[in-house]
Amino acid sequence: MRLRNFLDAGEAEAICLAEELRASALLMDEVRGRTYAKSRGIEVIGAVGLLVRAKRRGTIAEVGSLLDRLQSESRFFIAPALMAEALRQANEA
Repeated sequence: MRLRNFLDAGEAEAICLAEELRASALLMDEVRGRTYAKSRGIEVIGAVGLLVRAKRRGTIAEVGSLLDRLQSESRFFIAPALMAEALRQANEA
């Protein structure tokens, strides 16, 4: 099956490259692409999860303000439950 039949070109290419490189993880937020990548055994992390990891590692000081900016400046949708969970995991709630 051709990935481009049900994923956009960028998602399809990212998944193919992750498989080719045997990447440890793939950054992807679109549900369809995440679902397919996971079915292929690829670990997937989204932008929110990446920010939480960065906070835990001390790379960034806080997550909340960055998530607010992501939503307001780029019109990135974060479900309220996901926002609450991210803030909890980042010890900001």
